[in-house]
Amino acid sequence: MKAHLFIDLFGIEKANRVVENVVFEATYYCEKTGSYYSSKKNDAVEIKSLIQAIREYKSLVSAKSAYETRLTHWNKALNRAIVDHESTCQPKCEHGYDVACLICGFGTVDGERIYHNKGKTA
Repeated sequence: MKAHLFIDLFGIEKANRVVENVVFEATYYCEKTGSYYSSKKNDAVEIKSLIQAIREYKSLVSAKSAYETRLTHWNKALNRAIVDHESTCQPKCEHGYDVACLICGFGTVDGERIYHNKGKTA
């Protein structure tokens, strides 16, 4: 059995327990029997490749976490930049509203400013 498949089937916790509890000179572990072996058996996973797969799994989890953190910060910064841009560049109506005004009748349709009662754009 491949080490990555073992982790997919039984989880990273089980893989860690198998590595931590390895008996002297065992190089393979078989889930069906729950035993360690010094020679290759059918459906056995190699301990050395399981250790490497665990390292790869942990580095992928770390990279995913870092990526998600960066994405969250980027989204917050982007939203702040949009709000700042809209507050400084978005023209306001004579009543001081920048998104919609019921007094002069403007709003937005598909991102474009429309004056509903005048039929023209701002």
